[in-house]
Amino acid sequence: MEREEFDYAALGKRVKRERERCGWTQAQLAEHAGVSNSHICSIERGRVEFSVRCLVQLANTFGMPSDALIGDAIYAHEIKQKEINDALSDCNPQEIKFISDFIVSLKESLRKNIIDDEN
Repeated sequence: MEREEFDYAALGKRVKRERERCGWTQAQLAEHAGVSNSHICSIERGRVEFSVRCLVQLANTFGMPSDALIGDAIYAHEIKQKEINDALSDCNPQEIKFISDFIVSLKESLRKNIIDDEN
């Protein structure tokens, strides 16, 4: 049975996304995490297989559990919820009402169609 290789490129993208979310340069992240700047660069580019210790250091630096960096699927709901909140943050009350009504209608339609498709 063939083992699936771990996707270090995807992990590197998650590290970069979190670094940018914090507003840090690679050098700042390296300093906060206690690793070299070149190591952060290699991690973000997916060019290095790094240790669990380094993974934990990065996760702690970002203030998140290590598994959040390993796989987005675990936290996909929370990430999408934050994206929605961010998108709504500058809407006026009229826009919020319109978007809310649209979402409720869309959700009802999706659920109706999914239930109909399953039967």
